[in-house]
Amino acid sequence: MLAIQNKISFANYQLHAVVQLIILLFKKTNNFIYRIIYDYTTMIRHRHLVDINQKKNVLSAGIFIRKDQLKKTDEHTYIIETHSIGKQKNLISSDYFYNERFLKHAAGTCFAKDYQTISTAYHIINATGLDVDLFIENYFVLFGYTNSSEEVVSIHANQIIELDSVIYSNNNLDADFIDFKIKKELPSFVEIPKAYNGELKPDMEIYVAGYPLRSSLTISGNAVINKKYKNHFTTYADLFEYSSGSPVFLKQNNQLIGFVKGSGENDFVETEDKEQQQTNVIESSKSNGKKILFIR
Repeated sequence: MLAIQNKISFANYQLHAVVQLIILLFKKTNNFIYRIIYDYTTMIRHRHLVDINQKKNVLSAGIFIRKDQLKKTDEHTYIIETHSIGKQKNLISSDYFYNERFLKHAAGTCFAKDYQTISTAYHIINATGLDVDLFIENYFVLFGYTNSSEEVVSIHANQIIELDSVIYSNNNLDADFIDFKIKKELPSFVEIPKAYNGELKPDMEIYVAGYPLRSSLTISGNAVINKKYKNHFTTYADLFEYSSGSPVFLKQNNQLIGFVKGSGENDFVETEDKEQQQTNVIESSKSNGKKILFIR
């Protein structure tokens, strides 16, 4: 019975994907060009980082990728195709993301909580249309995806981690986290970040490591803790679709303090002005900021 239910669930998931494709094709037929809404526009690709401690620290962030997107070429190597963000989102040519490429059927960001545990936001699983068991069956975690400039990217087998089972989870809207046990050792370049145990206060500087818009590993900086609450705080860091689950670090010591829950704000705004050269920077006074859940 369970196998039959799983097949039905996956069929529903495939139907959902077809509907999303139709919506995307419809959007491409209109005359709108889109601008991304930024808070501070201070994102840095991992490949451009000069801070050695940050460069090593943020490699603890991974991205969920559907297994069928990886093509095995030999015992130790896979390849994966990438696609143009500028074309897919119909962005103006001056946008930061215009020349970047993304991974199709990637689900969102996660991070290595310890050497046996991958953690993320639970709503990432819900967004795929799969239950947890099917998600484990159909998704890998990819670490070290730092180059999104090539149409075809080579991936070493040690960068790919298979999920084993759920250690603990809470689908409650306020908790929204899930911890997965993994089947093999993490890549040697992944260092487990130390969790911060001190008191967090407004205006402390932070940075976020993730895969916004399913692009390569990116750091969002120039951000601070805005308002602090019991289980979360808000920030105006640049975070977009698929940033959910991204680890958040305190800049003063590179220690882990939480992960991205997200926000209800739009990431894109329509424009018919094809000559416009500036992306839209949202006024902080008009934004509620992004929600960061404390690490558990």
